Amino acid sequence: MKEDTAARKDKDYFNCGLCQSRYFPLHPGDVLCPECESRVKDSSDWITGVFYLYQDSDFESLMLLIPLIRKQLRMRAEELCHLALEAYRNDNLTQAGSLWQEARRYDPKNIQAAFNLAYIQWKNGEIEYADFISSLCGLENICFDYGEYHEFITRIEYAMSRSDDIEAWLPLADGKSLAGSKALRKQAPELAKTIPAHRGRISAASFSSDSNYLLTAGYDGQLSLWDVNTGRELQRFTFKHAQITAACLTPDGFQVLAATDDYTLHLLDLNTGQTIRQFRGHRALPVWVGVTPYGRMALSGSWDGAIGFWNLQNSRPMNLYRANTGPINSMWMSGDGMCLLLTGLKKEFRMLDLSGEMNHRWLGLPDRWPFSICSTDDKRYVLCGNTDGSINLWNLNSGRCLKTLFGHRGTVNCLTMSSDSGHAISAGIDRTVRIWDLNKGTETSQLNEQGRQVKCLGFAGSNHLFFTAGDDGRVRLWAFS
Repeated sequence: MKEDTAARKDKDYFNCGLCQSRYFPLHPGDVLCPECESRVKDSSDWITGVFYLYQDSDFESLMLLIPLIRKQLRMRAEELCHLALEAYRNDNLTQAGSLWQEARRYDPKNIQAAFNLAYIQWKNGEIEYADFISSLCGLENICFDYGEYHEFITRIEYAMSRSDDIEAWLPLADGKSLAGSKALRKQAPELAKTIPAHRGRISAASFSSDSNYLLTAGYDGQLSLWDVNTGRELQRFTFKHAQITAACLTPDGFQVLAATDDYTLHLLDLNTGQTIRQFRGHRALPVWVGVTPYGRMALSGSWDGAIGFWNLQNSRPMNLYRANTGPINSMWMSGDGMCLLLTGLKKEFRMLDLSGEMNHRWLGLPDRWPFSICSTDDKRYVLCGNTDGSINLWNLNSGRCLKTLFGHRGTVNCLTMSSDSGHAISAGIDRTVRIWDLNKGTETSQLNEQGRQVKCLGFAGSNHLFFTAGDDGRVRLWAFS
């Protein structure tokens, strides 16, 4: 009987994956004994430390151990974070700080431990408040999961934007209590209607001037006009052997200007469904088209950086202007047709004054590449989405960057701004659509776009409605208050 008990106890012991000594594991799944665990976590780079400390071991077995060791170290860090939160709630700041510091030694990429440790250091007077705030941005460089990072930062920013005492939010920074907090349940716009418009990616979409109609164009060669109130298709144009890369309605709403991948522009009549005129002159793919007020002149921008000026009564181009930006990514034209904004493959965006001799100016930040751009007809502010996921709000009169918004992970595909410059909507390559309060510089909510990439956005004239159009061929109309 004693022999059976001894044999059963012996089964509870395991061989350490590195030193092969016998030890009793504290948790299921442990592969390192306490001595090896301590040696590995004390290494500045634990993976390098494993190969250096145990270089005589078999290389292939070490490679198999790496993910198991990572799991064990991260589990230890999470345990220490929970203990630190308990110490913090008991007003033992010294112990809480030491536990979070120890958690970071086990897992330097644990975002809760990194943030809470910085907060404790600021509260104890070890660092200044400005250093604590700047450390929030630096946390992105240490994270494995960028989604976790941006969700965490969004929560903290929201708490601070409400002028709450950040101490009240810190104990919730384990990501569990905070996620269920009623204070963070932001009211999102309601989905009003979904229109299955195209087979494949939608390349362009825009409201009519009265916001009663919606024009969509897709890579399936279809161009359609929809009734916003009923969702019914009113008119359709089909290009059998071409993809539509850009399209817009004329100001009177009776004609459509569309660009196709054969570098041709087409002027179409909505009433008859016929082609009125074609325009040729571009030597690269047109990515944007626009029509000036009264429908007399059209503009287009292409992938080679050329801006085309067209008299809609004549099929020959009036002028092809080189913007000197490289390939054009995004363009926007004011309602009076006097201002043109564009971005290319440079760390700047350009503003062209179309009223005279094409006077232009350029603005930008030295460390960011603008990709998408928009403004409002008063031309006071410009919103610029960058390839690093940030969004800059510019004052065009002073040329100053007023705010920088953080939230997207990767390129901001497109964005739009309400007519009063109070709110903005942005869509990124990270498959998220975010709504921003530009006055406060904070994100108010995210849309449930079910993992698709949104390529087109637009506000209705009254700002009570906006659309999102993506690579799944569907247009969604959202009610906005």
